[in-house]
Amino acid sequence: MAAIVVVLSCSCFPHSGIAEERPPANQQALNAAFFLLYGRYTVIAFIGECAIVDAKTAEQYQAVLSQYSAENKPLLDRLDTIVQQEGIRSGKSPTYYQTDLQKSKETVKGLVEQRWAADKEKFLTGCRALPTEAAQHSGVLRPAAQEYPNAMRIIDEWR
Repeated sequence: MAAIVVVLSCSCFPHSGIAEERPPANQQALNAAFFLLYGRYTVIAFIGECAIVDAKTAEQYQAVLSQYSAENKPLLDRLDTIVQQEGIRSGKSPTYYQTDLQKSKETVKGLVEQRWAADKEKFLTGCRALPTEAAQHSGVLRPAAQEYPNAMRIIDEWR
């Protein structure tokens, strides 16, 4: 798979010399980064929606969000670096993919809102499980390495 990506990436610049000046984009790492970011955005949107729809316990959700954000900051920073650097490697600006990432955030927020509208009782059950899941690092709050080991391997190996 990686060999195919390298060949396709290099073929984009066959005569320009660009392929020789910068390494080709690592599409596998970029895909893994987007996949993991999408997952993290979904969890963050879910926690945020829980704080809105279950306002009487919003403080609990804020604590869960603070813990989740702190625990995922190193991963989110690494994913952001990968997205920026792979943008540069593919001849784009470091912020090229920011529009895609913003659209992903908007998409997951809409999907989470749809889940709430579709089954409020099930949604609230998920919300109310969050403090326990945060304490146990389980459910939707499992570490990415446990939830998505293959994607994390790609991220860990990225250079």
